[in-house]
Amino acid sequence: HLVALSMQITVNGKPHQLPTPLSLREALDSLGLTLPTHAALALNERVVPRSALDSTQLQADDALLIIQPTFGG
Repeated sequence: HLVALSMQITVNGKPHQLPTPLSLREALDSLGLTLPTHAALALNERVVPRSALDSTQLQADDALLIIQPTFGG
């Protein structure tokens, strides 16, 4: 009898259910999100370097924010 483990996280303020365990890159992939070249990703208000996307594991109730720069003035 296997129980599928899932967790809720928020991405840019919207709730999402995801399987667990999951890395940041796997979470982005499963949500169909790509991180634009000049965008940053914050996990619980701390920016995560792109080099750490595969090694950073998500936890239940984590909050992700994709920060896109605005160009122009």
